[in-house]
Amino acid sequence: LILYYLLIVVASLAPLGFSALVGGTLGRINHFFASLVSTSAHALISMFLVYPLLVGFKRGIMDLRTQDNIKGCIFYAFDSSKYMNIVRGLSLYAVIGIIPDVLGIVDSLIPFINLSFVSTVTTFGMVFVNAFLLTFVEQIVADNNEISPTDACLKSISLMTGRKMELLDLFLSYFVLILIVIVTCGIAGIYVAPLINCAVTCYYERIKEEYYV
Repeated sequence: LILYYLLIVVASLAPLGFSALVGGTLGRINHFFASLVSTSAHALISMFLVYPLLVGFKRGIMDLRTQDNIKGCIFYAFDSSKYMNIVRGLSLYAVIGIIPDVLGIVDSLIPFINLSFVSTVTTFGMVFVNAFLLTFVEQIVADNNEISPTDACLKSISLMTGRKMELLDLFLSYFVLILIVIVTCGIAGIYVAPLINCAVTCYYERIKEEYYV
């Protein structure tokens, strides 16, 4: 899982690197156009590469409950029979994630309207939404690759109803490890992130069973 997570980290650097390249090159010509291309590229690379890799990662964690060999699970989403269904299932999740970037584009398009504060607040709001409402979208899509984008998000919200404090307690139980990640400038995250992902996915498996009872 650590090796698979490293692959995801490397893949995640692709949209960031592309955004930096586009921002530096096109930014000299037109800041709005640079922001638009950068945001679009970031969203597309995330939706078609990074998120499917994360779905395979979560599928592998689920499979560890019943089998020891999860070789190849990282590419679970790239099976031709599943890939487009999985991308479609994650599309609303991906769109919600780029809302702060879209606000930044609007801000650059209309200079006399300062949306920087709104964008900052929205960013923190998206962190809450992704951490406590859309937490299980990737697990849900890994469970059912034919689910619709809306249903994946709504099911995650339903699963989290009344359980936000439980999930917060789960995150807080790894507080010391998260501090170590910060102190080591993210290096310890290579071990800590897969560990927390395992805990959250196991939590999903438990509440999913309760949800269907």
